Amino acid sequence: MKRLALTRLLYFSDEVLYSLLHALVSKTSLEEAFFWLAEAYYSGFHDELVRHLWRIYYDFYAVTYPKYEKKITDLTYKWRQGEDKDDLTPLAYVVNMLFFSKATPTVFLLRITAGKSPRSIYTGKTPTWLAELGLPRRERQLIRSIDEANDENLAFYLTCPADRARQYEAIKAYFRERHGLAFREGKGLGGIPYGDKGHIALALVCHLREDIAAIRRNRIFRKLGDSAVAGLKEFNDHSVAPPRKTLPTKRLYPISPMVRCFELLQDTECSARSITPQELVWYHWEFFASRSPLWASRFEEYRASFDEDSMEIRFPDDDSLEAFYARYNYEPDEQSKEVQGLGLTLHTAGPALLEGWLISRFNCYTHIGRCPAY
Repeated sequence: MKRLALTRLLYFSDEVLYSLLHALVSKTSLEEAFFWLAEAYYSGFHDELVRHLWRIYYDFYAVTYPKYEKKITDLTYKWRQGEDKDDLTPLAYVVNMLFFSKATPTVFLLRITAGKSPRSIYTGKTPTWLAELGLPRRERQLIRSIDEANDENLAFYLTCPADRARQYEAIKAYFRERHGLAFREGKGLGGIPYGDKGHIALALVCHLREDIAAIRRNRIFRKLGDSAVAGLKEFNDHSVAPPRKTLPTKRLYPISPMVRCFELLQDTECSARSITPQELVWYHWEFFASRSPLWASRFEEYRASFDEDSMEIRFPDDDSLEAFYARYNYEPDEQSKEVQGLGLTLHTAGPALLEGWLISRFNCYTHIGRCPAY
């Protein structure tokens, strides 16, 4: 998500996805994970949500759960080919699967700390084993970095622009010839419905270096309860009257404070417009809600338009205005402090927040002050 938008219940869009990440990795509760899944999905952020689930998988689960890659691929294609776009069952299955799996931050830490240049460049005579692989120069630097356990180089080469297909094949050639590992024929990057191919390659390297005792090779996937998705859809379809009671009734969880570990869209937007997050939601919620597919369709129904500079909403006539607010006037500025607080993250960002989360969850830390936008 490159623009700040408000979701169906007027949460900040990117913070909903980060809260989903936190619920999955920190195992807060499956109900909370499903709530954030539905909040993003029913707000219309379908493609962003699918990318987000893939990103979470490669960052925290791919190293020890390689079999999940094919399962998530199948579920992604199943969702894309489904005729009923209100049905989020395949994506709920992914959330269910990841929630009951152990998260490992290896790839996440490498990716967020990747530098803008390699730590070192290998010069001099090429080792015999590397020359025998017959790789181009740039791929030789990558493979030498893997062999030397130079993680700073590895992260750089797999996050900077490059020919990912060539890198992927070079990685497989290295582990096949140097370490005697076997790979299935025909398995490549093209069949995985996730756009960040460097991320896939980085996770592959980390997986192939992992202690075999830590890798889960079984194909047993936890069943998704029959009532789970039905409950999410029923909750979404249920309307609250009067509409000003919607937020106190349906905001079930607060945005996770952990989202402040990341660069947030609200910071950029509020700085550019010289307003606070509270003012943005109190006085201009319609403008920012219109950036989500769900609210955009609602505004279109009532022929509303917006002024980009003033962030003001306009209706063609009073009847349209009154009809819209009769259904959707959530009155965020009139809610209790408790209800408003569920959607606002005013905690201070900094190294201590990220390090505290990493230490409490994984007993590790990083010196990076704040993660780039996820």
